[in-house]
Amino acid sequence: ATQSMKGPCWAKECTLGSGPMRVRIVGNRADLGRDDDGQWDPQYGLDLFWTGDSWRSTVVQVEPESRVDFCVLRLDQPESHPGTLQGWRRTEVHEARHFTWSAAHRVYSPDPGEILEVSLQSMHCKSDSCVTPLTRVLQRGSVVAKAGGALPESPKHAGMQHCYTFDGSDGVVLKYCLYLPPSYQSNKSQVSTAACDQQQSGWPLVIF
Repeated sequence: ATQSMKGPCWAKECTLGSGPMRVRIVGNRADLGRDDDGQWDPQYGLDLFWTGDSWRSTVVQVEPESRVDFCVLRLDQPESHPGTLQGWRRTEVHEARHFTWSAAHRVYSPDPGEILEVSLQSMHCKSDSCVTPLTRVLQRGSVVAKAGGALPESPKHAGMQHCYTFDGSDGVVLKYCLYLPPSYQSNKSQVSTAACDQQQSGWPLVIF
């Protein structure tokens, strides 16, 4: 299924360079774009991050043993970038979008302290797909980051990013992304005393 939102005529004239295509998950949970009327709003949902070999998401908080219905959504916005605009211009550019929906899929959340990993292939992203996604149950501690602990998985090489979910105290959950710039060097034996803006090796960037 395809949904198009024409938007204002001037939106297509914006020449800002940016990645025009995004992949997101939209479904029947508030974190997946469900509004107060129970409708699935494609303007929201959970955006996926490209990590070099696959699209990945952060962990979604869901009540144990509950049903989760969702679609894979491709968002195209060919020649505009609302993230750099403000006010009514930002609102109107958000309406100049083209959405392509996959078939609806259904999974059930696991027990407390567990995470359900859902693996999707290209076949699952088609509008007429009837193939059930592959799933596996993982212990939450093996997937999320914790204070004083090592990251579950680091970006595979410079120029790539990896998204994380952090479990803090008192039930606080934080989502963030670690990006390694193309000039990043992981050789710890090469320690530089130069100022940050004068070093040849790029510094990792954490985005909250």
